[in-house]
Amino acid sequence: MLTNEDLAQAVITGHRGHQHHDVEDTLRGHGPVHQALLPSGLRISVITAGYERTRALLADPALSKDSDRLAAIIRAQLGPGELTAMHGPSMLMSDPPRHTRLRHLVSAAFTPHRVAELRPRIERITRDLLDAADTSRPVDLVRAIAYSLPITVICELLGAPAADHHQLREWTEQLMGDDETVTVPASQAMTGYLHDLITDTRRRGDTTGLLGALAATGTTDRLTPDELIAMAMLLIVAGHETTTNLIGNTVYALLTEPARWQAVSERPELVPAAIEETLRWDPPVRHATHRTSTRPIDVDGQTLPADEVVLINLGAAGRDPATTPHAHTYDLHRSSSTHTSFGHGIHFCLGAPLARMEAEISLTQLTTRWPHARLATANPPGRTDSAIMNGLTKLLITARC
Repeated sequence: MLTNEDLAQAVITGHRGHQHHDVEDTLRGHGPVHQALLPSGLRISVITAGYERTRALLADPALSKDSDRLAAIIRAQLGPGELTAMHGPSMLMSDPPRHTRLRHLVSAAFTPHRVAELRPRIERITRDLLDAADTSRPVDLVRAIAYSLPITVICELLGAPAADHHQLREWTEQLMGDDETVTVPASQAMTGYLHDLITDTRRRGDTTGLLGALAATGTTDRLTPDELIAMAMLLIVAGHETTTNLIGNTVYALLTEPARWQAVSERPELVPAAIEETLRWDPPVRHATHRTSTRPIDVDGQTLPADEVVLINLGAAGRDPATTPHAHTYDLHRSSSTHTSFGHGIHFCLGAPLARMEAEISLTQLTTRWPHARLATANPPGRTDSAIMNGLTKLLITARC
């Protein structure tokens, strides 16, 4: 029988050998605060709480996102060493007032109008990817669509050349792992690449792309070089990895019960409901990114100590039976799908509208183009080996009968 410690480690290590829903939900039933070790040896607290408590904790200022504070706590445990640029001074890893300033600057460049203008291009990219897929044999949905579409979109948005997309995807996969011998070199390589890309963008005076707009933002207040690189890395990694997982997880959820796929194929208006239900039931992000406790915090009767590195589980919150009837059932006809997959509070995901748009366009075209698709194997697909991300490494489907 697995102990709480075993379950907490399973939640952190990608649930190797376990059904991840069962692990997260069982751990939530055993209390909200659990000790675990990351593969690096870093001691952390994993929180598996209900929806309302998770939502409150995500917005709690006592759980800091400050990158300097996090780095100090990590080094106090593990000793001196280089951290990846994902821990750098982006808006994701900042508290107010720095977060307020950075969010304002990025929001000014990443406007709803800029996102809405992308729809025709996203539709065209999706059509081209589907046209290029060889349906005479099983198609790896992850490679063919789920990662190819978001990485293309975010790179075009930032102004990264098409020839570099695959390399950026490879660095992202390495950064999302837990092996520092891989993550740190990937961070160094990607930082160098982004420095050169930003330099070239400024030299050309190009402000049409998001990166150029960020580089030129403000005359009296602009992103520092470190902030700009950290922000560009965040936009590339978060801008495609999460959407890749959302598309893959949704397709898998629909195809595991063929009637779901058929229903969405026949009624495209169900696509948004499928996306929201996946965000609740099998979210693309396993844990919200690192926070640190600035003081002891009571979490439903358990004490989270000060100066703890904290990962808040999102899947267990979405499947909380207290807020979602029949929470373990994937239901396309829910009146609402309650989840925290895009976060809550000041760190609510700025890219949520873009992620939803990409998922909606790709799922609509997939189910319309391949209405008779089915899983090509009965074996469950592999999951990403990451404490943060929750996606599929491969998803083989038969696109036509």
